[in-house]
Formats: sequence, C-alpha cells, structure tokens
Amino acid sequence: MILKPFQMSAKLKYYFALNNRATFTNKQNTDYYTQLYGYNGEKNFYQRIKKFDQIVLLHDLTLTSKYKGQAQYDYIIIHSGRVVHIDVKNFKGTYRQVDDNFVSSYKKIKNPMGQLSVAHDILENTLSEMAHTVQSKLLFINENFCFRGNTDIDQWVFLSELDQYLEQFKALNHLYDIDLEIGRYLLSKHDDSENQYPPIKVPFEKVMAGMKCPKCLNYISQEKQKIDFNCKCGYQCKNEALIKHNIDELMILFEGPVTIQQVYTWCQTVSLSTIKRVLWKYYKKIGQNRGSKYYFK
Repeated sequence: MILKPFQMSAKLKYYFALNNRATFTNKQNTDYYTQLYGYNGEKNFYQRIKKFDQIVLLHDLTLTSKYKGQAQYDYIIIHSGRVVHIDVKNFKGTYRQVDDNFVSSYKKIKNPMGQLSVAHDILENTLSEMAHTVQSKLLFINENFCFRGNTDIDQWVFLSELDQYLEQFKALNHLYDIDLEIGRYLLSKHDDSENQYPPIKVPFEKVMAGMKCPKCLNYISQEKQKIDFNCKCGYQCKNEALIKHNIDELMILFEGPVTIQQVYTWCQTVSLSTIKRVLWKYYKKIGQNRGSKYYFK
C-alpha cells in the first residue's frame, strides 16, 4: 500500500511556476536544478517500486527528534517487519572521495553518509517502542554516475544492482498488517510544514503574467484558444486544462486565494465566462459576492 504517494515538492512547484516569469538569480538557478535533479531521481525510483503490492510505502517524510534534530526521507519501505530508508541520489559524473567530500571535475558534494547516519538514528529513535528492524540505503540512481574508490559499502546501492535489490520486496508479506500499523504511525509523526525548505522567492509584483505551456514553459500565442491547445513544442491538451494549469501557477506564486479579476488579468486572453467556469469547477470558493476568492480544494 502506498500510504504517502510520490509528488512534487512545494518548493519545486514554486520554481516551475516562476520559470520564465522572472529572471532567476544564480542562487535560485542552482537551487532549482538541485531540486529538479532530486525530483527526477525520486520519480525514477517510484516508477520501479509503485506496483509492489507486498510493501507499505511512504515518500517524502520528515521526522523530528528532540535530541537529534530533523531528517527528511525520500522513501521508506516497510516489508516483513523491516523499515528500509532509501535516500535517492541522482549524482551524475565521475567522483572520488577527498576528505569528507565527493569530488568530480566540476563539483564538490559533502559525503552523504553523514546525513544518512543522522536520518537512520532519528528513524530508529522514532520507532523505539515498536517491533522492527531499521535499514538505511544510499541509492545512486543515475546511470552516468561512477565512483572511483571503495564501493564495497553495505549501505550503497547502484542502479546496476537495483532490480536485484528490490526482488526481496516481492516476497509474500505475512506481517503486512503490522507493517501497515508502523507506516501509519510514521505518517502520524510526519512534519508537513511547507516552510521547512522554502524556495528563494521573488516579490509577486515582479512576476510576469500570461499563459504558459505546461511542458516547454514558454508563453503561448495571444490568440484565443478554442477547445484544444496545441503548442509548437508538440504538447497538446484541452484548453480547460491549460487554463487550470496557469491558474494553479498564479495561486502558487501569489501564495494565497485569488479573485476572479486577478485570474482574468493573469490569463490575459481568456474570457471572463470561461475563467468563472474553471474556477467554479476546480477550486474552492472563499467568501461571498464581490469579496469572494478562490483557492485549491
């Protein structure tokens, strides 16, 4: 059972919405691509694990320990009384270890084993009163990752080893009900505060309005779309889905409920009647009459 499914983080949603609507600073650009690489790696793993029916799965869990601090978990797999933490690393290139860093010809990354160890301790501490076995693994999921040095480390799993490693989770699980109880307990301990890892934001008044293609992120023609949207990049969707996508971006960047007039100004080429129809269909109405606003359901 998937107790907490894979989804894009609030931070990356902000950057996607901001893309092409403002000029990214160097820090924003670095943060954006770090998040994007991580997201793609986690998505790759999810595509492999999501159909396993003998496990309990949680994605993007955050746990806090009074004495050990806080840790974020890419994936937690629970199977037959074992709680396995998978930290997905989408590193690309050839690395070697220098002191406590992974170093390539163009990048230096702090050795992730320290972070893994802290997360492992917090997970064990959280489950201290439940019957379980905790394991933590670093999964190097990029096919273009190479490490020059000792790779005979029990906590490491490479892409070439992944399918074989995952075979163990296909076995019939006689402790499934207990695993589900552990999973629900961990979910109850999740800190879902969206401000833990905030993006580097841009004042809303500096954000450019207009309709963007959901795939290539470029602004679309000022022509009024009819039933279907066809972008030059090849992306196709219903016009209603295109409008909803751009209203979503407005709400993400504005960081709160919006009025019909705000949406009309934002979308620019969409009729007021169409905007009202999409808002009524997909969003929650807050307030009444002229003071009413709309937000995510």
